[in-house]
Amino acid sequence: MKTHPHKGNVLFLILLAVALFAALSYAVTRGERGGVVDVTKEKLDLWSSEIIQYATLMEQTVTRLRLSNGCRDTQISFQRDWDGDGTIEDNADDQHNGFAPNDGRCHVFDVNGGALPYQAASTDWLDPAQSTATTYGNFYFHGGSCIRNVGTSGTGGPSAFCDSDPAGFAELFMMVSGLREELCASINERLIGDPTIPVDAVHSHSRTSFYGTYDGARETSDTAGLIDGNHTLCFQGNPTSDFMPSAYHFYHILIAR
Repeated sequence: MKTHPHKGNVLFLILLAVALFAALSYAVTRGERGGVVDVTKEKLDLWSSEIIQYATLMEQTVTRLRLSNGCRDTQISFQRDWDGDGTIEDNADDQHNGFAPNDGRCHVFDVNGGALPYQAASTDWLDPAQSTATTYGNFYFHGGSCIRNVGTSGTGGPSAFCDSDPAGFAELFMMVSGLREELCASINERLIGDPTIPVDAVHSHSRTSFYGTYDGARETSDTAGLIDGNHTLCFQGNPTSDFMPSAYHFYHILIAR
């Protein structure tokens, strides 16, 4: 009995369809388990560009407030419209700076100041496992840490490098915490040509909001010295930290002091 020449082709197509369906089902199931999905290099490049560009724009805005509006660094305010009613309530809410002028000229997000639109961290950037942290999903600003070889340097070991003059050596930081590991690596590759993620040696980065004063000078550093001298980078928190242990943090220094 002769076999119809098209039957073999039909059988092959059916088997191919079954294989493709199985692969698709596996990908969907994998994506549904804990949100673990493959991220393309193109997406990582896009996300790292978004973070770095916004941080750069923030620094430029702060510089403009200081040069054009006559604001001292201690007057810079990151107070914003927290309740979305179109008005910045300059009160005791988060990021309120009591040293800022009442006319808003030193407010980064005020139309009378920097007029910079506030941008929340994209959920695409973030690791859902860190979602319970208080700073998760937001850029935040602090003046409680320093980076070796950035600005004025102090003396001492890794945990005391800035302690000789906290008010003089601490930098003004912008940070976002809880990033994806692969995004952290992508950021560093873009910035310094190396995807290595340094681990904070003494879990000393601050999470106290900037209120116009520098609340300390704990050094953020790693044993290999990869963080040293970098105004912008992504690092991993220390596993023993009481704040998002082993999470990935992006920082950008707005004012080196």
